[in-house]
Amino acid sequence: MDGEKKRAEQLSAANKMLERQKTELMNGFKKQLRLIDVLKRQKVRPALIVVLYISKVHCSQGPLWPNPNSNTNTNPNIHTPV
Repeated sequence: MDGEKKRAEQLSAANKMLERQKTELMNGFKKQLRLIDVLKRQKVRPALIVVLYISKVHCSQGPLWPNPNSNTNTNPNIHTPV
């Protein structure tokens, strides 16, 4: 009987230790997920700034298609009637 009681106490102690470890791991995973989410948001902001800057530069340069009144064709793939 003493052996069984001692074994039950050991198992109970081991179970409590495993529960604590499980709780610590779950809290660690939650923190990692929050950090990943924050990093993703921080990464999106610079990418958005770059896209807005590029679109502003392209819009300020004017249209990307050739002027139909111009005789010079800068794009050899576009055939303009003479």
